[in-house]
Amino acid sequence: MDSKIEFDHYTLAYGRDTVLNDITLSVARNAVLAVFGPAGSGKSGFLRSINRMAELEPNERHSGDIRMDGTSLFVPGVDLPALRRRAAMVFAQPVALPMSIYDNVSYGLRLSGKRERRQLDEAVERSLRAATLWDEVKDRLDSSGLNLSGGQQQRLSIARALALGPEVLLLDAPTAALDPISTGKIEDMLLDLKANYTIVIVPHSIQQAARVADAAAFFLNGSCVEYGPGNQLFVSPRDTRTEQYVTGRFG
Repeated sequence: MDSKIEFDHYTLAYGRDTVLNDITLSVARNAVLAVFGPAGSGKSGFLRSINRMAELEPNERHSGDIRMDGTSLFVPGVDLPALRRRAAMVFAQPVALPMSIYDNVSYGLRLSGKRERRQLDEAVERSLRAATLWDEVKDRLDSSGLNLSGGQQQRLSIARALALGPEVLLLDAPTAALDPISTGKIEDMLLDLKANYTIVIVPHSIQQAARVADAAAFFLNGSCVEYGPGNQLFVSPRDTRTEQYVTGRFG
């Protein structure tokens, strides 16, 4: 497997609470990894460790290593803003900024110093197309992003992340607040995006995980119980706990 991200005996804690315990697994390049499990199993901590946002929590401590393209994320002098552009996060609740659709998408680029209008125009169109939103908004880029539907606002959030040119997309239950039609659009989009990005998603349901995952990891109480190809994990899991969770007997 051509790995984009490697967790190597990685443990994460907030104060006395262990969030992740001795995680070792690899995330394949240009694939979708679905991380699933009950609440409190460490899924968000896993995501937030990939771009070191976990360190924003009080009393965070960690051991072990995480590597991206073979290089540790924890080597001295790592540029954290650059890392968070490489591994962009999208959260469960759609976040449309109180500004135009155009300015929503170009916001991060302008913050990083890009001002040339042609470059911004190209990035906005490219990102909105990738987020499958361009055809719906191309004639009203100057209107407020707040006027979009919830599903459109979530795709706008994804477009804003894509505009920064990431290599990895970290999606924390990105469809949890959306209707089934909007959810389907985002799932279809993910299948297209993995041609150019490595995607790690915390899905909002087992069904969603089964639909989008090339690989899947079942987390329980901070440990990775089982990790493997998505079709295998959902159809014939090896661990009894995975089987019980997938079949709805607990969780």
